Amino acid sequence: MFTEPPPHIEPADLVKLLSDPTQTPGKSYQVVDVRGDDFAHGNIKGALNIPAHELCEETDAALLKRLSGPRKLIFHCALSQVRGPKCARRFADAQRRAGVENPAEVYVLRGGFENWQSIEGCKAFMESYNAKYWENPY
Repeated sequence: MFTEPPPHIEPADLVKLLSDPTQTPGKSYQVVDVRGDDFAHGNIKGALNIPAHELCEETDAALLKRLSGPRKLIFHCALSQVRGPKCARRFADAQRRAGVENPAEVYVLRGGFENWQSIEGCKAFMESYNAKYWENPY
Protein backbone atom coordinates (compact mmCIF):
# COMPACT_ATOMS: atom_id res chain seq x y z
CA MET A 1 0.00 0.00 0.00
CA PHE A 2 1.30 3.43 -0.95
CA THR A 3 0.94 6.68 0.89
CA GLU A 4 -1.06 9.50 -0.63
CA PRO A 5 0.81 11.48 -3.27
CA PRO A 6 3.01 14.07 -1.58
CA PRO A 7 1.66 17.63 -1.72
CA HIS A 8 3.14 20.27 -3.98
CA ILE A 9 5.11 23.25 -2.83
CA GLU A 10 4.81 26.38 -4.95
CA PRO A 11 7.99 28.03 -6.26
CA ALA A 12 7.17 31.21 -4.29
CA ASP A 13 6.98 29.19 -1.06
CA LEU A 14 10.32 27.53 -1.80
CA VAL A 15 11.86 30.97 -2.41
CA LYS A 16 10.61 32.02 1.04
CA LEU A 17 12.18 28.91 2.57
CA LEU A 18 15.50 29.45 0.78
CA SER A 19 15.48 33.13 1.85
CA ASP A 20 14.72 32.46 5.50
CA PRO A 21 17.92 32.92 7.56
CA THR A 22 16.49 30.76 10.35
CA GLN A 23 16.32 27.74 8.00
CA THR A 24 19.49 25.76 7.33
CA PRO A 25 19.93 23.75 4.13
CA GLY A 26 20.65 20.10 4.89
CA LYS A 27 19.20 20.42 8.39
CA SER A 28 15.89 22.28 8.27
CA TYR A 29 15.23 21.32 4.66
CA GLN A 30 16.79 19.69 1.63
CA VAL A 31 15.97 20.13 -2.04
CA VAL A 32 16.40 16.76 -3.78
CA ASP A 33 16.90 17.05 -7.53
CA VAL A 34 16.28 13.68 -9.18
CA ARG A 35 17.25 14.74 -12.71
CA GLY A 36 20.16 13.17 -14.54
CA ASP A 37 22.60 14.92 -16.87
CA ASP A 38 20.65 18.18 -17.11
CA PHE A 39 21.49 18.90 -13.44
CA ALA A 40 24.88 20.11 -14.72
CA HIS A 41 23.13 22.90 -16.68
CA GLY A 42 21.56 24.50 -13.64
CA ASN A 43 20.13 23.59 -10.28
CA ILE A 44 18.45 25.10 -7.26
CA LYS A 45 21.08 26.39 -4.87
CA GLY A 46 22.19 23.69 -2.45
CA ALA A 47 20.18 20.93 -4.13
CA LEU A 48 21.29 17.35 -3.61
CA ASN A 49 21.40 15.50 -6.94
CA ILE A 50 20.29 11.88 -6.75
CA PRO A 51 19.17 10.66 -10.19
CA ALA A 52 15.75 8.99 -10.00
CA HIS A 53 17.01 5.57 -11.09
CA GLU A 54 19.59 5.57 -8.27
CA LEU A 55 17.14 6.73 -5.62
CA CYS A 56 14.54 4.12 -6.60
CA GLU A 57 17.10 1.31 -6.49
CA GLU A 58 18.23 2.05 -2.92
CA THR A 59 16.96 -0.04 -0.05
CA ASP A 60 14.65 1.68 2.42
CA ALA A 61 17.40 1.70 5.05
CA ALA A 62 19.97 3.21 2.68
CA LEU A 63 17.52 5.82 1.43
CA LEU A 64 16.45 6.83 4.94
CA LYS A 65 20.08 7.09 6.03
CA ARG A 66 21.05 9.12 2.97
CA LEU A 67 18.25 11.63 3.50
CA SER A 68 18.15 11.64 7.30
CA GLY A 69 18.30 14.91 9.13
CA PRO A 70 16.28 17.50 7.22
CA ARG A 71 12.75 17.99 8.54
CA LYS A 72 11.43 18.99 5.12
CA LEU A 73 12.36 17.41 1.78
CA ILE A 74 11.43 18.99 -1.54
CA PHE A 75 11.77 16.66 -4.53
CA HIS A 76 11.76 17.73 -8.16
CA CYS A 77 12.78 16.72 -11.64
CA ALA A 78 12.51 18.65 -14.90
CA LEU A 79 8.71 18.97 -14.85
CA SER A 80 7.80 17.26 -11.55
CA GLN A 81 5.27 15.10 -13.32
CA VAL A 82 6.82 11.63 -13.06
CA ARG A 83 10.30 11.23 -11.55
CA GLY A 84 10.01 13.90 -8.83
CA PRO A 85 6.63 12.69 -7.52
CA LYS A 86 7.69 9.03 -7.81
CA CYS A 87 10.84 9.63 -5.76
CA ALA A 88 8.99 11.74 -3.19
CA ARG A 89 6.46 8.96 -2.77
CA ARG A 90 9.24 6.37 -2.60
CA PHE A 91 10.84 8.25 0.29
CA ALA A 92 7.53 8.82 2.10
CA ASP A 93 6.71 5.11 1.76
CA ALA A 94 10.15 4.16 3.09
CA GLN A 95 9.51 6.31 6.18
CA ARG A 96 6.11 4.69 6.68
CA ARG A 97 7.41 1.11 6.24
CA ALA A 98 10.24 1.78 8.69
CA GLY A 99 7.83 3.21 11.25
CA VAL A 100 9.78 6.47 11.46
CA GLU A 101 8.53 8.51 14.39
CA ASN A 102 8.04 12.17 13.49
CA PRO A 103 8.74 11.64 9.76
CA ALA A 104 10.10 14.41 7.56
CA GLU A 105 7.61 16.45 5.56
CA VAL A 106 7.79 15.51 1.88
CA TYR A 107 6.87 17.85 -0.98
CA VAL A 108 7.11 18.02 -4.77
CA LEU A 109 8.09 21.32 -6.41
CA ARG A 110 5.22 22.34 -8.66
CA GLY A 111 6.37 22.56 -12.28
CA GLY A 112 9.85 21.23 -11.57
CA PHE A 113 13.06 22.89 -12.68
CA GLU A 114 11.61 23.85 -16.06
CA ASN A 115 9.09 26.08 -14.30
CA TRP A 116 11.55 27.22 -11.62
CA GLN A 117 14.13 28.49 -14.11
CA SER A 118 11.48 30.45 -16.00
CA ILE A 119 10.41 32.51 -12.97
CA GLU A 120 12.45 35.68 -12.61
CA GLY A 121 12.53 35.73 -8.79
CA CYS A 122 13.81 32.17 -8.64
CA LYS A 123 16.96 32.80 -10.68
CA ALA A 124 18.71 34.29 -7.65
CA PHE A 125 18.52 30.82 -6.09
CA MET A 126 20.23 28.86 -8.86
CA GLU A 127 23.73 27.53 -9.39
CA SER A 128 25.57 26.58 -12.60
CA TYR A 129 22.74 27.97 -14.72
CA ASN A 130 23.23 27.66 -18.48
CA ALA A 131 20.51 29.81 -20.09
CA LYS A 132 21.40 28.64 -23.60
CA TYR A 133 20.77 25.00 -22.64
CA TRP A 134 17.34 25.82 -21.21
CA GLU A 135 16.21 27.60 -24.40
CA ASN A 136 15.56 24.13 -25.87
CA PRO A 137 16.55 21.39 -23.41
CA TYR A 138 14.65 18.50 -24.96
